Amino acid sequence: SDAIITVVGELLRKFGLGTESITYHAWWTASGTPLGTYIAARSAKTCPGTGFFGGNTREAFENGLKKRVEEYMKGELIDMEELNKLKAEIASMKANYDNTINIMGSEIAELKAKQANKMIYDYIDENMPEWAHEGVKWCVENGIIKGVGDGRLCLDDRDLKYCTMIMRMCEVIRQFKA
Repeated sequence: SDAIITVVGELLRKFGLGTESITYHAWWTASGTPLGTYIAARSAKTCPGTGFFGGNTREAFENGLKKRVEEYMKGELIDMEELNKLKAEIASMKANYDNTINIMGSEIAELKAKQANKMIYDYIDENMPEWAHEGVKWCVENGIIKGVGDGRLCLDDRDLKYCTMIMRMCEVIRQFKA
């Protein structure tokens, strides 16, 4: 509950609002008409819940959450030294978070660059490494590779290795059967 009071209090401070700006979801009808309090037959929701700081009625709000948030904003609920420590910790966490995001951004950029430079082999020709010709030709002839429908194979280096391995595995299996 202290976390809720702190968050609500800090949001009110940040936006220059008072506790009169707080409204519970339960104080509204489904069509958006304000009720001013929770009315079981008319409220769209029970949010924030019947056990939230004494309940979701206006009276429970006045005696519960509102009172505690006002105390917090006056500095009566939390030691200001403790609050400043928390703020420093949050700032440190944000700096670590920002650093992590920057590192991840760099790694993503590197991966994109590698992907952009990735060699694609569309045909069994001089662009494809010589060692892969036999395996790729075998896979095409045996229907393992169909290409993309316009004659292009669209294979990368890994695909070339797979074709060679599949061809060799089939040769080994054929030898065992013989």
